[in-house]
Amino acid sequence: MKNLSPSWCNRGSCHFVVLFIMFGGFLVVITWLPHYDNNLIAVYGTRLSIMQRRSLTESYLTPVMQTVCATSGTAEQQYRCPVTFLGCVVNKLGFNRMFEHVLEVNVPALTPKKCIVACFNHGLELSAVQGTQCVCSKFMSVQQTIDVDPQGCNRTCPGNPAKTCGGNNTMQIYYRTGPCRKGPFFQRDARQAEYGCFPAPGDKQTYSTVATSSGYMQPIECVMTCETQDLPFAVMPDPKTCFCVKFIEFFNHSHAVNNSYCDRRCSGDMTFPKNDLRCGGQGYVSVWRTLVENRCGEKNYLPPNTVPPVALVSMPGSGNSWLRYLLETAGGVYTGSVYHSMPITRKGMFGELDPIDSNRTLTIKDHVIYRGITGYPHRFKKIILLLRNPFDALIAEFNRRINGSQTGHVADEDFKIPRWQGYIKWIVNGYSKVYKDILTGDLPLLVIIYDDLKSNKNREIKRILDFVGYHPTDLDERLQCLGRNDVGYFKRTKVSVNDDPYTKRNVEDINSLVFELRSGLMKIGYKSLPAWERDI
Repeated sequence: MKNLSPSWCNRGSCHFVVLFIMFGGFLVVITWLPHYDNNLIAVYGTRLSIMQRRSLTESYLTPVMQTVCATSGTAEQQYRCPVTFLGCVVNKLGFNRMFEHVLEVNVPALTPKKCIVACFNHGLELSAVQGTQCVCSKFMSVQQTIDVDPQGCNRTCPGNPAKTCGGNNTMQIYYRTGPCRKGPFFQRDARQAEYGCFPAPGDKQTYSTVATSSGYMQPIECVMTCETQDLPFAVMPDPKTCFCVKFIEFFNHSHAVNNSYCDRRCSGDMTFPKNDLRCGGQGYVSVWRTLVENRCGEKNYLPPNTVPPVALVSMPGSGNSWLRYLLETAGGVYTGSVYHSMPITRKGMFGELDPIDSNRTLTIKDHVIYRGITGYPHRFKKIILLLRNPFDALIAEFNRRINGSQTGHVADEDFKIPRWQGYIKWIVNGYSKVYKDILTGDLPLLVIIYDDLKSNKNREIKRILDFVGYHPTDLDERLQCLGRNDVGYFKRTKVSVNDDPYTKRNVEDINSLVFELRSGLMKIGYKSLPAWERDI
């Protein structure tokens, strides 16, 4: 065989190289040190069963061979962690009051990534860095307004002067959204990160060259290189070149082309099977997504009075918190609430604790609005009404009340207790009045249907931002984040109930509420609702 060791392992990035060769029913494993003359360390061979062969081929190997490079870098380089950056937060109370059950970890040569990995190793999702300090926790505990300062995190990290680790009175907070994975990493990891094939941007200054090679480069190396640069896209125009870039319009999904245009095999061997990864083509680039989402996690408050006070109203269980997550990710601005919920604040929605009269949040969550409430309608100038099938919303909210969780579930027997029937009656009677007062009021109104939000999030988010009167300059970039994670921490999976929890009387009452709502919407020119009524 010729040049078995991949060129990127010869640049000092590996302790050793592992070569898998499978032929017939045998697997041969060869390991060697690439920097030594007598580099052969061990040869191991074994006969594989049919199932073992199939498993290895599908998971790690091409039918010919696959090389794996075991990196020798720091713990920071060996881990891949899905993380959302929650922002540069003013540490005005101290770690012990900002977080619950604080664990401070001593991390030599600190960087944010090392702190995130250290917190992962202790089973904690939240990590914060400030100067030389790394703090881990599960929840934030602060019970007053949280201030952010995007320009305040300007202290260089002890472990990497190119990174920042908070400021004199600010800390960078990260939320790990999934488990960290420790290397080495394989071809399948790059395949899972594939984003698509795109026409190559004409302006090469769009890129910043990070790595080039005289030999062939594995895509996973390019992806991991870009992750260390805190950049979301890894781009390969050919098998020997890797670029790391921020979001650019060229990489909007609407510009993606058929993968056949990226016809250069990353291995450089055109005899490899069709499942081999592709690294660009003539005039085209192959793009991978990294685990970096820093560009969309950070949010800020609006300057006061930038937009009028806008109420975000819904029946409980209709996806209000999920819609707020979508709005904050797309707009880069916090939303507010009249409820000041700590469980929501702990997950990074810091506007939850902001005073409702601060006039610096995008919208304000309020489940109940009608003329009898003190301050209505003067509290708000516009209303966004989020509507979901009440049969689904009732079950979703009852789940939350029983579980005490935004994403919890209850058992079938919980629907047989009197509390369930009382809840249905209270919601149906209350929202008959809420809907009537909103639809007959004189405030500007935007109606969002939950089903439409699920099927076309970008369109509905743009409608809301237009209605509010806020147009972020980086909207297209931020909408790409929703393409990566449109669930967030608040969207429940739909509950499957074995026994129908609704009685005949329940169905009659809820159908009547839907009929009233549909009639009221049609009177003010809105389209008819979906067919939410049930047969009795």
